[in-house]
Amino acid sequence: MPQPEQESAAMQGDWVALARIVKPQGRHGEMAAELFTDGVERFSQLQRVVLFPVAGAPEIFPLERAWPHQGRVVLALGGIGDIDAARRWVGAEVRVPLAERIVPAPGRYFISDLRGCTVWDHGRALGQVSGWTELPGAAPLLEVASPDGEILIPFAAAYLRRVDLTARRIEMDLPAGMAEVNHPDPPAGRE
Repeated sequence: MPQPEQESAAMQGDWVALARIVKPQGRHGEMAAELFTDGVERFSQLQRVVLFPVAGAPEIFPLERAWPHQGRVVLALGGIGDIDAARRWVGAEVRVPLAERIVPAPGRYFISDLRGCTVWDHGRALGQVSGWTELPGAAPLLEVASPDGEILIPFAAAYLRRVDLTARRIEMDLPAGMAEVNHPDPPAGRE
């Protein structure tokens, strides 16, 4: 099954967001962060990160350690040594330069790369990917903005024929009626 990667879900400009700081974690400046990437192992490849605060200028920090904890990542960054220093960064995004973005495995795509692609079904343009919805244990749903409203389409290997990110095109062979399932019912006619 093709799988979109989450790493660049919050990509902006020349940066890729890997996580968002949600709270201090411990007494020594560690911070718990919500992951935007598929796993904590991504952090093992980094020596530094840049924190982009809600307000103010970004700052570079050496990454001393990163480990999983209750579905999040805990980060120990050089220069942040106590709870008060960690609290200052709550809400900040943990980013790396776009040039350091990992290359997805064949058949896997960054969700942010799919945003803006036109979805085609049997040669008919349905609309552009505007977002996605994650479902536990199932293929994510592409949110496709069409002239008739939003369409939710499973990004599943069974329906996917081709993804061409350069052409901004996703070609699918959907079951009959799937593209219309989410459309509102037409108004009832008068007798």
